[in-house]
Amino acid sequence: MSDRVNVTVDGIAVEVEPGTTILQACEEAGVEIPRFCYHERLSVAGNCRMCLVEVEKRPSPSPVVPCRLHRTWWSTPKATA
Repeated sequence: MSDRVNVTVDGIAVEVEPGTTILQACEEAGVEIPRFCYHERLSVAGNCRMCLVEVEKRPSPSPVVPCRLHRTWWSTPKATA
């Protein structure tokens, strides 16, 4: 049994599996993040930067698609695009 990761997305607490991307956590919380270059059947690019969000414990906005959550991060994305 894997330990789940607790995160907060725009004030909504969700519990996700380790290795979950920020995008997946946002979707579980019902928060839609705009993205242009992402498709689940293609490799992750993150080139368009449309999906940038603020994440606690990160110095600058991060693209939600390629970034995975880690156990010690408590994140609160806010759409910046």
